[in-house]
Amino acid sequence: MTIGIPSSQQGGKLLLYLFTSILILGVLNTNSLEQEWVSQQDSTLDEQLKKFSQTEEDILLDLWNETDWTLQESQSHCPNIGADELCDSGPLTEFTIRGTEGEHINDGRWWWVDENTLGLSNYDGGDSRSGATEIVIRNGFQIKFHVQFETQGQYGFMDEIFSQISTDTSGILNTTEDSFTALMQGGDKLSIDIDSDWEGTARFHLKVRGLEIVTSDSISIDDETYVTLLGAYTPLDSDNDGQPDLADSCPNDPDNDKDGDGICGDVDSCPNDAENDADGDGICGDVDSCPNDTENDADGDGVCGDLDQCPGHPDDEDNDGDLVPDACDVDDDNDGVQDDVEVEMGTSPLNPDSDGDQFCDGDLDVFTNSNIFVCYSGPDPQPNNASFPVDTDGDGIPDVESDGDGPLGEDLDDDGDNISDVREIKCGSEPLNQSSIPIDEDGDFICSEMDFNDGWNTLNLVSSDGWFWYYLFSVAIFIAAWNTNRIDRDQAYKQERMEKERSSMLRTYLVTLAILLVLHFQWRELEIGHEPFNQNYHSIAVYATIVVAIVHTLYLLYFGKWTANLWRLDYNAREEERVRNRHLQEVRERKTRERIERERREREEQNRQEEWNRETRLREEKERVQRERMQDIVQDTIQRERHRLDQFRDLGL
Repeated sequence: MTIGIPSSQQGGKLLLYLFTSILILGVLNTNSLEQEWVSQQDSTLDEQLKKFSQTEEDILLDLWNETDWTLQESQSHCPNIGADELCDSGPLTEFTIRGTEGEHINDGRWWWVDENTLGLSNYDGGDSRSGATEIVIRNGFQIKFHVQFETQGQYGFMDEIFSQISTDTSGILNTTEDSFTALMQGGDKLSIDIDSDWEGTARFHLKVRGLEIVTSDSISIDDETYVTLLGAYTPLDSDNDGQPDLADSCPNDPDNDKDGDGICGDVDSCPNDAENDADGDGICGDVDSCPNDTENDADGDGVCGDLDQCPGHPDDEDNDGDLVPDACDVDDDNDGVQDDVEVEMGTSPLNPDSDGDQFCDGDLDVFTNSNIFVCYSGPDPQPNNASFPVDTDGDGIPDVESDGDGPLGEDLDDDGDNISDVREIKCGSEPLNQSSIPIDEDGDFICSEMDFNDGWNTLNLVSSDGWFWYYLFSVAIFIAAWNTNRIDRDQAYKQERMEKERSSMLRTYLVTLAILLVLHFQWRELEIGHEPFNQNYHSIAVYATIVVAIVHTLYLLYFGKWTANLWRLDYNAREEERVRNRHLQEVRERKTRERIERERREREEQNRQEEWNRETRLREEKERVQRERMQDIVQDTIQRERHRLDQFRDLGL
């Protein structure tokens, strides 16, 4: 018998044709037989199914749903059918079938064999001349084919096709061709069960061409023979994006919804705009200059309306440069006074210093965008009077306070010569003339009018640079006292006493240092001509500073050793603490390593147990499958024997 599997794609359906014939000669090419293929090109899926199956029609319609498929070139494959048979797939491939009787199902993707045939014969030896060959076949000419399709074990379909084989006095074998429709939709199993029932014996004659020696013998096909057809399908990919239409959310969009808005590109009005023209102006967001502004920058200032601080007005009119257009800015000159208030006051809303006296109309310092000074913070008590307030040195502080309650205070140094007006008045110099300074005959920075020992420079006792070296010397002595005179822990002085001594020493050191710094500050005030805290305080500050510095130094030298002793005790205690902490750290690390090792062994034991359980389940599953197969074989054997007994009873045997 020969199984032909040509395939074609008609109206979005894949048609598979099956025909039967008798092949006796092992070397006979089935293509030499004339084959007439049945094609239902003009029929619909429903009509084709009705033609070959009446009971499973609805199942197939629901399962396959008229899916489109495309074919690929055939590949050579030969299933196991029986022993010493010839498998001829036509002009593309030739191979030999070997195997056992039974049903063969191939899992996984498979390839259609395009326009080829498979030939199957069973014969013994024997030679004869070319020409007519005598063939002996058991009586009964009906072959029953069971065709079953399985898709992931969800559906099954059985179609019975009957073919008649008859004799002809001319010696030519008559064959009948049958066909059925196979519509595949992602399934990974296809099996064809060929059940051949032969009865009796009959003689047929077959004309063989071009062969000088042929083999012939009786052909016996008993029970059932199963043939599995293997192939593969490629789902239709309409947009050529590498995803089949069945799994493609956008079968006609190769970019597969590029903008991710849930609308396929072939039907998306804005395929590159996920918002799909969010502002509704009829321009997609990817090409819209203002995707969130329906009017698209109505004022033409280059800033979209949704980002424009002043929509409807051009942004280039900005007097104070604060990036807020004047049309929407409540304070155009940025002086801290709103425009409407300035209009009521009679000042200019566009000029922060209306009278030009360098005092702003409002209470803010004003600078240009280039950080150029415009005016000092006010508010100006007379914003339209350029002669008031007066600021001789131009430091933004008026010479005289206007009313005593405003933010503008009085300048204590009107001429900016770093000598207070009060001191200049007492020393007889002019407080409004920067070139006029108090007279100091002895150069001790105390004017002659206030110096009780004029002619003797008190500041020469200690130079200014000498203070730097003194402070450096003080810190060095303190550090040296802290790190010398080491003692053992068994010394008679206990640690508590040492702690108290160190606290007392630190307090005294800090207090004397603070007093020294204050006195030195007063000295420096005199050096640069500033007023000291007390107007009667003159060179006394110099002598007090020197005395405190001497006391401070003696204290450092006297109490330094106690601090050093306590430091040594503290050092030993800290060293013991470090050793103890290091030991504790080693203990923790050892316990951690032990815990990690214990957890690792537990995981390995758990993995071994899981592997054993998995192998046990697999073994039990295999045993269950084998039991079910044996039960199926026993049931099939019983059915065949019952059928055979019924035939014998019908024949009266």
